[in-house]
Amino acid sequence: MTRLKVKQLKALTVILVFLATGLTANAADGSSRSSKKIGVVFSVLSAPFPNLTGGTLNYHVLSFLSVYGGYGSISAGGFSASVYGGGARLFVPTFNLSPFVGFGYSSVTATGPVTIGSATINASGGLGVLSTRIGLDWQTNFGLDLGFEYTIGMTSPLNIAIPGFFIGWYF
Repeated sequence: MTRLKVKQLKALTVILVFLATGLTANAADGSSRSSKKIGVVFSVLSAPFPNLTGGTLNYHVLSFLSVYGGYGSISAGGFSASVYGGGARLFVPTFNLSPFVGFGYSSVTATGPVTIGSATINASGGLGVLSTRIGLDWQTNFGLDLGFEYTIGMTSPLNIAIPGFFIGWYF
């Protein structure tokens, strides 16, 4: 990388850290997940797994536990899939900017050929998919939610790790 790009990345990191600490301070228990419980989230390559784009309705049961349910879809070439799923995530209780771990289950209905690695599968019908999620989630006091994650498929032939991101709003 050039010196200019490194400086820009350092400046961006400092700004994000400032925003993460400044905009998330002063919550009653240190976490906005206690006051902003219901959220609508748009995702790319995230939950429900697997999806290209999706949306979930989330609920913070506790400041450290969130459950979700949603719909996603994939459409490329002659392949298409509809994905319905749900799951849960665990956070560090008092952190607005928190690492998380989670799990999910999705029902995938697909049609058309798809290539995963070196195998081509002529998909037709349904598949239940278990997944594990690890990532970083930032929920601000005013409701904005941003996150990045790796979702790891636990069901063959989807034993793959996919990076994804999400953006949402909590009320």
